[in-house]
Amino acid sequence: MNDFITDKEKIVQGLFIALLSVLIQQVLKTPFWQVYVKIEESIILEDSGTLILAAAVLVVLNSAKALPIFVGAFRATEGLKKTGGIGATLLAALMVIVFYSIIYGLQPGQWNWGVPLVVFLFGIILLLVWGRGVLKSWHKIIIFSQLLMGSYWLAITPGLTFIGFGQDETSSSIKLVAQYLEADSALNFFSFAFFAPMLIIAIITMGLIDNYSKIIKHINAGKEQEKQMRKVRVAAAQARVLEELNALVHDLKTPLTTIQGLNSLLGMTGSSDKRREYAEKVEASVDNMNGMISEILYEDIRKPIKVASLINYVRAQIIPENLNQKFYFQIQEDLPELNVNKVRLARALVNVIENAIRATENKPDGEISITAQEKGTSIIFTVKDSGIGISEDDIERIWEPGFSLNLSSGLGLTFVRKVIENHGGEIDISSEFGKGTKVIMSLPRGQVEE
Repeated sequence: MNDFITDKEKIVQGLFIALLSVLIQQVLKTPFWQVYVKIEESIILEDSGTLILAAAVLVVLNSAKALPIFVGAFRATEGLKKTGGIGATLLAALMVIVFYSIIYGLQPGQWNWGVPLVVFLFGIILLLVWGRGVLKSWHKIIIFSQLLMGSYWLAITPGLTFIGFGQDETSSSIKLVAQYLEADSALNFFSFAFFAPMLIIAIITMGLIDNYSKIIKHINAGKEQEKQMRKVRVAAAQARVLEELNALVHDLKTPLTTIQGLNSLLGMTGSSDKRREYAEKVEASVDNMNGMISEILYEDIRKPIKVASLINYVRAQIIPENLNQKFYFQIQEDLPELNVNKVRLARALVNVIENAIRATENKPDGEISITAQEKGTSIIFTVKDSGIGISEDDIERIWEPGFSLNLSSGLGLTFVRKVIENHGGEIDISSEFGKGTKVIMSLPRGQVEE
């Protein structure tokens, strides 16, 4: 069954909509709307105009009764795997037959299959063939209303009685009275005069909907293409920046190697203890610089570091934009060491904190809190600010390369997430516009160096 049905909910919806026809049948009973009274008036007054008015009321009533059947039947076809295939046609035909039979069973003597057949055939052409995949429910209601309002005029056309149209009691009565009033030709004319325009309007409506759908699809495709192109441009710019940065950082190693070599010679000349002490400090600084450059060049490098040392390293790089901004650091004591790329992870934390600084720079009471605590097998870093916050629309796009809220390159949060995920961690951002933002970054403790 699953090979044929893809959405059971749509099939159930279709059945429910079709069932409404039974309820409408009881509400819109023909005698209640005085159709027979108007037919009698036309006989007494010998007025064909009153008879045509009675015919118009009957067309409206019959169309209203049949509308849920066709809308429900064609809604149910959307639940099939092939919405325009033979299976969809058979399902729609079965539902139309079943629910028309129920209605006619509740109202004996009202059998009329000519009109349903015409509406069904045009429905197949317009909805399942031409409009497959582009029509919404209200589109179908409009098109079927037009088809039914036009086709039910055929039921009261005297010239079509011989091929099965209008054999129900009410339609037959109208045609008999038309014959009595010698208004057969007038009724034939009015019937076709209403049927043809309504059919043409339904076709035009389908064409307009189809063209509109194509325009919307073209616009969406253009937007998606533009979005992809923007991503490609940003990725290319990011790759170019990283390539140039790596080349620049790599070039720094050459003078450092020279400094290190000359410093070694300096340490071996003379016997001054002070000179040797200075040489050792220079050597240590060069080694530290080499280590930092290596961590920038090779993101998979991992070294153990205490969380407190990492936070202190980050604090040394933070420059507040506003002297009124308040910083709160809460670091849990005795946190285990992390095996991380110190330079890259610190840069990621600095990026997040700098975003918080920018968000609070125009607020006199701006506050930023940075916390680090152990939770289970993870170390949780949280950066929370009382800044301007991020709107719901923008928070869905903050991870897109190139998207920025402060006219920057838009690569900051993309870099942050990449660093956190490369360390086996996760990052989550929550924000309330006008009240502030909270960024939570979790890293697994005790990560083994690769």
